[in-house]
Amino acid sequence: MKVLYLGSADDKSDAPWLKKGETYTVLSLYAEKMGVSYRILSGDPPTPVLHSAKIFEVLDGSIPSSWRVGINDAGEFMELTPEPWLEPGFWERYFDQDDQAIELFEQEVQKMDQQNLSESEAENSGQPPIN
Repeated sequence: MKVLYLGSADDKSDAPWLKKGETYTVLSLYAEKMGVSYRILSGDPPTPVLHSAKIFEVLDGSIPSSWRVGINDAGEFMELTPEPWLEPGFWERYFDQDDQAIELFEQEVQKMDQQNLSESEAENSGQPPIN
């Protein structure tokens, strides 16, 4: 899934790590009653961060085959994300620099990149993508 950053209604509130007009790969979708957010890599060094979907335009709505649906026990939020990232405490471990969590994150991002490349190559050749 690819999105284009449009900027916010108030340019002063733009996150310095997002570039207006830049295309970003969506790593996961997070939905709650306040709205939908996209997890994207932004900043320097690139960090997985949730940003409101309101400030993006969807360029490619393809959902990676590795994504699964996760709904918390209270039914307060839903996430479409790679299955390993649904494990309770995953993001805490990732941001605490846990080697296993970082490796799982990198593996899933690589899978998404490979699927995007396969789909792009198939589109250019006129052949169906290989999943």
